[in-house]
This record gives sequence, C-alpha cells and structure tokens, in this order.
Amino acid sequence: MTQTILQRVFLSTEIFLAFVLVVKSYSTYNEWKVRLQSRKKRLPVTVETGKPILLYFWTSDCAQCKPQERQIERAQAILQQSGKTLKIQKFDALEEHVLAKLMNVMTVPTTVLLNSHGNVTTWNPGLTPADTIVKQYLAIQ
Repeated sequence: MTQTILQRVFLSTEIFLAFVLVVKSYSTYNEWKVRLQSRKKRLPVTVETGKPILLYFWTSDCAQCKPQERQIERAQAILQQSGKTLKIQKFDALEEHVLAKLMNVMTVPTTVLLNSHGNVTTWNPGLTPADTIVKQYLAIQ
C-alpha cells in the first residue's frame, strides 16, 4: 500500500515537472521568436530607441492591466532609487495592432523590454511582477 502511494506521488511529481518544463519551453520559444522578428523587421517610428525601453501593451477591458501598471510604477520607483530611469511606452494593443502583431502580443498585459538598439531582450506575457522587470532591466545595463 505504501509503495503504491509513493509511486503515485512520484508520478504526480513527474507530471507536474513535465508541465512546468513545457510552459517554460513555450515561453522561451516565444521570446526567441520575438527577438528574431525584431531583428528582421524595423520597429515603427512610434517606438523610441537609443535607450532601453519597456513597451507595455494593454487594452481598456483588461482585468490584469491595472495591477500591471502598478507593478510597472513600482519597478520605476525601485530603479529610480538606484539612480536609473525606466522609460516606458504604453500601447493599446487594439489600436496599435500592427505593432502588437510585430511584437507577438497574444494576450494583455504584455511587456516587452528592448535594449538601446531596439532589439527585444525580454518578452513577458501576462502579469509580470516589478522585481522581474527590475532584474530584466538591470541585466541589459
């Protein structure tokens, strides 16, 4: 009986770890795909380059967009305390659908961090914590 329970626990753990690996692989694939696309295509004039910038895609009916804005503001405050400035450009994903398609935005909120050359360094679908945004920004500095 104990052996059966242990086998089920190990099997459940293996299934869970496989699921986590698949989700992480899919996220990494999408990030790689966006990076590749941003190198091949020119960004529209509406996107500033020259300094790292966070592109924030949202819509008016998005439930997670308000919490995402608070996380972005928190990330700005954290970076400002260390003397760094996080530049942000907000885009309504429905109005700026060409840019959203170029950046592979399939859900809102989505944040995309570009380096000073306009290349995608990170792509975050869904709600992203402030600490993650700060780490990603500091990684390209």
